[in-house]
Amino acid sequence: METVVGTEDGALVAYDPVRGIYILADPDMMNTFGLARAENAVFATRLVNYLRSSENEPILMDATLHGFARSENLLKMLFSVPYIGATLVALASALLLGWAAIVRFGPPAREARAIALGKQALADNTAGLVTMARREMKMAPGYAGLIRRRLARALGLPRSIPDAQLTEMFDRMGPAEDGGKTFSELERALTGQAANREDLAQRARDLHQWRKAIIRRTMHERG
Repeated sequence: METVVGTEDGALVAYDPVRGIYILADPDMMNTFGLARAENAVFATRLVNYLRSSENEPILMDATLHGFARSENLLKMLFSVPYIGATLVALASALLLGWAAIVRFGPPAREARAIALGKQALADNTAGLVTMARREMKMAPGYAGLIRRRLARALGLPRSIPDAQLTEMFDRMGPAEDGGKTFSELERALTGQAANREDLAQRARDLHQWRKAIIRRTMHERG
């Protein structure tokens, strides 16, 4: 061993001519903690420049001795840091998907349409928009008029009959059941002040049920 930099306690930097390497006896001189001192930083710079054969020669750090060697084996690389975390997550996901496929019974459920088709879907969507806009109270008179016209058409009455005369005719038909309400009473209840939307909906259902009952009774009498 040839001493390159010596101290009272011995060689700080030595050269091994057999292996052709330089050995630093105290690595703390060049680690992060040691470089916090100015004299150590100056020493490290001068040592590196001394070891370089020319000023243009690049400085390479060999970290393979510390386990940072790069493997050309893809499988080995997947199970090494820092890829081991992603590999474990992928394996766990594959196991969960396999388990879900095993325990599933029957064919997979078909995904429902984002926008339903048909008259029922159109009615449901319209009702949803009315509810969102909170327009139920203002639509009550129009609904009562719709019930009046639909009943008149179902009974085969002429379209020229005024609404007031239709109301009188429907009242003469009486309530749908004993102790029930007539058409005009149900109409006033629907167009009057309701406690809430549920109360208004119940009044609308009562008028709808009255119309159906009158139609059934009329068809029975004609039959």
